[in-house]
Amino acid sequence: MTCALLFEATSIQAYILATGRLREIIGASERVEALCGSVLDAALDAAGVRDELLFSRRAGGAFYAISENRTALERLAALWPLLVAQWAPGLEFQMAIGEG
Repeated sequence: MTCALLFEATSIQAYILATGRLREIIGASERVEALCGSVLDAALDAAGVRDELLFSRRAGGAFYAISENRTALERLAALWPLLVAQWAPGLEFQMAIGEG
């Protein structure tokens, strides 16, 4: 059965503009952009699931991962909130896993 893991950062604009300092605004914007790029790549490697997942979306602070292997999605789902909290402290997000 096909399963999906959906992740979406919420309140991105509030996160980016939190301090009002230009340097920190630029840094926060770059952090959000890298989240679904290099940070997600590192998470896929750490969880050992890179070859198990397909992505229908992977940009703008969101990704939708699809797989026939629910265990692979669960491994990423267990690791991902920890990485988000370290990479972008205070960034709010929604995440769900399901099958269809």
